[in-house]
Amino acid sequence: MVGSKGSWPYPFESKIDRAILLKTMPYYDAAHVLKGSKATIVAELGLIDQSCPSSNVYAALNQAKGKKIILTVPYRGHHMDQPAYKEIWDTTINKTKEAFLEDYLK
Repeated sequence: MVGSKGSWPYPFESKIDRAILLKTMPYYDAAHVLKGSKATIVAELGLIDQSCPSSNVYAALNQAKGKKIILTVPYRGHHMDQPAYKEIWDTTINKTKEAFLEDYLK
């Protein structure tokens, strides 16, 4: 609403009446989806992700009250489609997520 690119499902790029969008957006705002959550959250943020821009994900994470483990990946888009970085990602980011899950599920 302030001119930045929204995230999926890109409501402002649709042909829906803008007044209806503005009325219903507070119920579906991704920035508030985690509001008050006390869960431990492991989030991987791709800084070149255009489907879920990191600014939107950070906005959502800022609403959570629980522990946050944020893994920022400068070279990652929405999918891991850069083969040159796959090994780096696997030995750093993915191993960190797997270690968290393994410990959590004990």
